[in-house]
Amino acid sequence: MEESDREEILARLRGRGEEALKRLAFEVEAEGGFASPAEFAALIRTSESEVLAMLARGELIDASDDGGFSDGIPELLAWEGKPLPLLPWLLERADRKGMRDSLFMVDYLLADFELLGGRPLDFLREGSKRSLDLVEEHFCRFGEMGG
Repeated sequence: MEESDREEILARLRGRGEEALKRLAFEVEAEGGFASPAEFAALIRTSESEVLAMLARGELIDASDDGGFSDGIPELLAWEGKPLPLLPWLLERADRKGMRDSLFMVDYLLADFELLGGRPLDFLREGSKRSLDLVEEHFCRFGEMGG
């Protein structure tokens, strides 16, 4: 493969990545956007220091280390005055799978999976045992079945 062909392929891939990032950022904004630790603390009815401790323990994600997102915690991680159900479990499991990246996790929550029957975010927000079990099973198999 010639160098010009390789550069053209890389440019196309970068463009697809930029488009995916724009789509994801738009979806996050539609779900409330981003919150500072203090703002997120208000959403889950706790203190800013507890939110910072949750981030340090790996129970939350923020987007400050991912070049494509604004700094802050995606508000979609809060639901009905609490952190999203199952979130610490998902993040710990993602660590084990080597997929603990803020962009990946937010994309997973917002993706509409045919095998699951919808977006993991909506199942988690429903909060029933059946819905949580479906997301657990899906995430355990995620990657093995191609999503």
